[in-house]
Amino acid sequence: SFAMTFGLITISKNFTIIFFCFLFEKTGILIILLSIILLFLSWGNVLRTHYLIPKEYDREYIISAFLGAFVNFAINLLLIPRYASIGACIGTIIAEFSVMLYQTLSIKNELPIKKYLYDIIPFFVNSLIMFFIINIFNFIEMNNIIRIIIQIIIGILVYYILNFKYINDFIKIKRGE
Repeated sequence: SFAMTFGLITISKNFTIIFFCFLFEKTGILIILLSIILLFLSWGNVLRTHYLIPKEYDREYIISAFLGAFVNFAINLLLIPRYASIGACIGTIIAEFSVMLYQTLSIKNELPIKKYLYDIIPFFVNSLIMFFIINIFNFIEMNNIIRIIIQIIIGILVYYILNFKYINDFIKIKRGE
């Protein structure tokens, strides 16, 4: 999710101009903001589908859903009148973070959360490197469609190369080697 988040942040402004036209340029900012929730959604989804639901932690799951809805509603009431769609994005980000945080805290004594956080650091760093490399193309004058295609291809290649050892080890495990 780090690579997807940083990739979306990099291409969103040019993508929205191509896909929606220049009249919807502000949508690029909204995509940048909303791409942040990919981090919280992916972490929370793994906790939900691989731990909370199989272990029948229905109470924690339901409370987290209600918490997210309440937080989103409350923040939207506060921010949308003043900041419109950006306020709605901020509400969604904080709501998804609160869901993820509640789910994480509810099982913190049962899973090695600190180890998991430590284990994702290389993927964060590699995604950040990918981000800086593909973001360079935002400063080069070229056709937006070509720019996005180049950024996607280079982003995939850079991320793959930086994570080659992990990917190779994962394939070996799947093959039973």
